[in-house]
Amino acid sequence: ERDQERVFRLALVFEDIAGNPVGEPIEAPLQTGDMDWRQFVIKAHAPAEADYVKVVVASTISGTAWFDGLSLEIGY
Repeated sequence: ERDQERVFRLALVFEDIAGNPVGEPIEAPLQTGDMDWRQFVIKAHAPAEADYVKVVVASTISGTAWFDGLSLEIGY
């Protein structure tokens, strides 16, 4: 952990019907440390050829992360 890049992020990864990535992931860094609950929002437009979206939380940092009420809303 000490020698690697410190990453803690949330991303939306769009995929086609075969599971291949479409376009670039929409990524946002998350804050680390003790803090009160807060809302975190990512707004994105899916590429026309996307059939699926994966919500990815990635971390290279040791510890515990708490998430409450994770949701994905689709608008037109």
